[in-house]
Amino acid sequence: RCDPCAYDLCNACQVAKQRQAARLPTAPKQRPSSPPRREARAPIMVRPEEPQVDCPNRHALKHKNPSHPVECNYCSQEMTEKVPAWSCDICGYYLCKDCHADKALD
Repeated sequence: RCDPCAYDLCNACQVAKQRQAARLPTAPKQRPSSPPRREARAPIMVRPEEPQVDCPNRHALKHKNPSHPVECNYCSQEMTEKVPAWSCDICGYYLCKDCHADKALD
């Protein structure tokens, strides 16, 4: 630190300036190591993996809100657009949350 100028240099820059003043080749600047990006980020909360359940035609069911009221093909419970259902867009097959859970255990 230069007190009259209030000029600060880190150790690496000070050494580089001294080498430059002495007309020595400058060494490449080394940056302080930072933690890998994986450790630097906050952990992401991931929903536990849902078991795969297929429609009778073996298409994977997707969890989403239906675009219109639908009926569970297993228990006949009616589901509205506000309630996510397990569905097969190809077959128009729907399962409610409870029936999906039951089928997942099979």
